[in-house]
Amino acid sequence: MLNLQLSRCKSGGAMSTSSIESLQIDQQTLLEKLQSLGPWMQGSLIRRYVRCGNPSCHCSQEGDPGHGPHWYLSRSRKGKTMTKKIPKHQVEQVQQQLQRYHVFQDIMHELMETNNRICELMLKEQQAAEGTAAKKRGSGQNSRRK
Repeated sequence: MLNLQLSRCKSGGAMSTSSIESLQIDQQTLLEKLQSLGPWMQGSLIRRYVRCGNPSCHCSQEGDPGHGPHWYLSRSRKGKTMTKKIPKHQVEQVQQQLQRYHVFQDIMHELMETNNRICELMLKEQQAAEGTAAKKRGSGQNSRRK
């Protein structure tokens, strides 16, 4: 799917400019980074402490943080916030997945910028080629004799 999106701007021009070729190598490198990234997840990991309400419990004492920490994954889906409890033994795994999501975002931003530069250079090349061809053909109008 990514290859399809990236190749949309490629039709219609020769790729003779070395800077375009260099950018395409960068583009391929970024795609490889995406493929090797591993599973990622969007959201936020939240740590909460709760009070049980029992007056004889330690959590009712002033300065006591309460029971916990309890971990929750919060994320937005279709405009609604969803929260899921995360067991303690999975917290580190979820943190790594959330960190990979930020790396994913950075790579995608670089990929979009690189792809935009490629398309811009291709347009400039095409415009330059069309300008050269138009000069060779002349204006296309016959000159009038007086």
